[in-house]
Amino acid sequence: MDNNAVVTSSIIEDAFLISCLVIALQNVEQAITRNPESDIFLDDCQDSIETMLLKRLLATAGMIRNIVFERYPPETRDDEWRMLADRKVGLLLRDGRDDGLTFREACNKILHHRSYAFPASVSVVGLALQDCAQFSGTQQEREWHAILNLHQFASAAYFCADIESRVESGRK
Repeated sequence: MDNNAVVTSSIIEDAFLISCLVIALQNVEQAITRNPESDIFLDDCQDSIETMLLKRLLATAGMIRNIVFERYPPETRDDEWRMLADRKVGLLLRDGRDDGLTFREACNKILHHRSYAFPASVSVVGLALQDCAQFSGTQQEREWHAILNLHQFASAAYFCADIESRVESGRK
């Protein structure tokens, strides 16, 4: 990222914020159940948290895709780049099958979604859905659903933020 400290810092901050907002969202859902007399206030809190979470996901996915992945096309990436881009952060459901959702593909799905849900509304074996978001859309008239583990995505974003300096130091 050309040692762009602002971009690196923004991605790191967003990674932490994404995980914190997921935890806040889980807690507000529990609070609504325990405090029905505060349901209007807590519903507004939940809506605000979901809005902030979506904004952070969009900003992070955009920075990573446009600044990181566009700068380093697949043929120029070393092994660490490839491993990060291919890191599994959820599931991609399309054409009646489910595949692992890679970090790179997750950035694209976040940016090109038509609908989303927090937590994911699709039931998937092996995923704690309270830690997940669901993004849906179409690609070449084919419908897709991405179940994104938000903590895994945030972790991958965190490592992505300073990967250039780690790759450069490994070459020396």
